[in-house]
Amino acid sequence: MNNIKNKILQNLKSPIILLISAIATVISVFFAVLIALGVGENFLNNNEANQDIQLNAIPSENIEIIAPNGKKIFVEIADDNTERQRGLMFRDYLPEDAGMLFVFEKEQTLNFWMKNTYIPLDIIFLDADKKVVKIHTNTMPNQTTEIYSSEKPAKYTLEVNAFWTEKNGIKIGDRFIW
Repeated sequence: MNNIKNKILQNLKSPIILLISAIATVISVFFAVLIALGVGENFLNNNEANQDIQLNAIPSENIEIIAPNGKKIFVEIADDNTERQRGLMFRDYLPEDAGMLFVFEKEQTLNFWMKNTYIPLDIIFLDADKKVVKIHTNTMPNQTTEIYSSEKPAKYTLEVNAFWTEKNGIKIGDRFIW
């Protein structure tokens, strides 16, 4: 009787082990896809702040600013930590005379990177008087090895399409208006 019972248990174990193995493979593939899409990190960490970044894709406020050459730029405002962390991440397109204006509480040396940012940008750092203190042209998209620094105290950062500053003759010391 014991032999029959053991054979029945062995025969049951084989399909159960195969089922468990298949489920584990599906779960592994699911998480690998999430990580590849850039969602997995936030999902796995289950961090409330990171979830906010995913949910708040577009800042709530938009304004028009005027460049030193008189050109108008329609910008989204990123003035809280969630919006500043999200920035222009996961975007495939930015209209020609559009951008994002990052607003900070006080002047400080600011550092930006291009993590999950798919489009090349110009990064323009502005002081409290809205004067240009540093320009990084044609930043390298979707990487974290290059850090773009204001090098001097800045209160605002304006991100626009790559080469926008050159096309519009923007230089250090120029002043934006809003």
